[in-house]
Amino acid sequence: MITGDIKAKVDRIWDAFWAGGIANPMEVIEQITYLLFLRRLDDLHTLEENKAARIKKPIENPVFPPGEDSRGRPYQDLRWSRFKNFAPSDMYAVLSEHAFPFLRTLGGDDSTYAHHMKDARFTIPTPALLAKVVDLRLGPALETLPRLAAEGRGPFDLIFIDADKPGYPDYFRWALKLSRRGSVIIADNVVRDGAVIDAASDDPRVQGMRRFNEVLAAESRVSATEIQTVGSKGYDGFAIAVVIAEQ
Repeated sequence: MITGDIKAKVDRIWDAFWAGGIANPMEVIEQITYLLFLRRLDDLHTLEENKAARIKKPIENPVFPPGEDSRGRPYQDLRWSRFKNFAPSDMYAVLSEHAFPFLRTLGGDDSTYAHHMKDARFTIPTPALLAKVVDLRLGPALETLPRLAAEGRGPFDLIFIDADKPGYPDYFRWALKLSRRGSVIIADNVVRDGAVIDAASDDPRVQGMRRFNEVLAAESRVSATEIQTVGSKGYDGFAIAVVIAEQ
């Protein structure tokens, strides 16, 4: 149970969503998921930049192209690492007027991705609320997660795990510590082309996911399921766990 100032801050965020016309918790989760996806796109672009620097060649597959969008905003401003440092009003304008239109067209008009993202909407009601939501912590997760707990942050309503696979069991344990009853924990890439059924696999990513699935199955404080997906990126899946009991 949380009380005092921390509870008041959490309540103010939910009250702000409600006052802005977002009364559905699933819509709140949707908006946070879009923000996480934008951060992931920035990570992918950084990987391409690093690769290009190593081989001393131009970036082959940039997520954010050079130049400006149709409204004159540099595409580089749509990167999480850039807009998170903007003033709240400017960050809000970047997301609502530039980043979300960019998401709706990413991958081409006829792609499966574009089909699923064509209705993506930015509905966070105010720049002030957006500034509360966007709080980036850089560093190894097993250092930053204990720091969050020590600062009294949380409990969080939604936690999304998409990181190095051998670390998933530990990330899940920390996610539980930073959750409350009703929190949702999502873990991506848990099927890995079906390789998770191979106990003899020498792939550390597969073994990491096997350990994660064992920890998830044994954890009585959550009700969980895994959903398999097949698409342009292959055969994989994600786990959804709802916390049903307090620590």
